[in-house]
Amino acid sequence: MESDEEKQSFRESIYEMLILVKVCLTSVWFWLPPLFGLFIVFELYLLCINPLLLLIAPSIMIAYGLIWEDKRTKAQYGLKELKILKSSDPFFSTPRTVAVDLDVDKAVEEYTHLLKKSPKKDADETEKDEN
Repeated sequence: MESDEEKQSFRESIYEMLILVKVCLTSVWFWLPPLFGLFIVFELYLLCINPLLLLIAPSIMIAYGLIWEDKRTKAQYGLKELKILKSSDPFFSTPRTVAVDLDVDKAVEEYTHLLKKSPKKDADETEKDEN
């Protein structure tokens, strides 16, 4: 008989603990101290890190990405710009420019040649497919 009573009291104590947990988790007063702690930590975080950084950092990253993509494109196609040398120039003199390795006219001619060449290949392939 005692074992049945012990089982029942054990079951009741488990139910009581579950009810206590439910009451604690659904109570505002249980969540108030943790939320206040999070608020304090968030305020300290904002004091250490300027909130404007959250607005400025993405624009800096976007600008860096655009510059990097521009450099990658120039390196891929062999484009070079005029470089102005200022560090080796004497005082009060006009900056010198470095010679450019890219011949624009030649590059345009090659491009137009490729454009004229590609439709002919497509036309030749369609004629072969039709035969």
